[in-house]
Amino acid sequence: MSTHQTAGGTDMPIVATLDTLPPWARAEAPQGRSQAESSRTADREAHTHADDTTQVSAVSAPPPARRIPMPRDLHSPISATPEPPTPSNTAGRPSTLPPFLPLHTAVVLLMASFFGVVMGGLTFLSERSVPKAVAAGLTTVGLSISVLRRLIG
Repeated sequence: MSTHQTAGGTDMPIVATLDTLPPWARAEAPQGRSQAESSRTADREAHTHADDTTQVSAVSAPPPARRIPMPRDLHSPISATPEPPTPSNTAGRPSTLPPFLPLHTAVVLLMASFFGVVMGGLTFLSERSVPKAVAAGLTTVGLSISVLRRLIG
């Protein structure tokens, strides 16, 4: 063990110098309580009624809520002041609305329309009759929708 030379010239172990605490650190907590509990109790006892007006909360305030306009009742009169338009910052964000047509339906209708136009064009080239070509094209579209719906999907 190393020693430490004191002013009087006697050798004193270093451990002994570490065990000596300053006066403010020597206060012991009451039996059965931790140091934090005893300091909180002492703070509560020192707290007076005049101090009640200056309370500080450790919990942060919640962020301000966005104002969402409520829907107008159908039987209430229309407001004289128009509501400001809501900002539509949709750039970069995915749309929350579902698509107008699902992909399956769009593909089936597009292919059926293509088949109808081809069949109508071929009928017109062979018969030289517009009404027969339109009837053949529409019939082809109607029949191909039901067939394609079962085939694709």
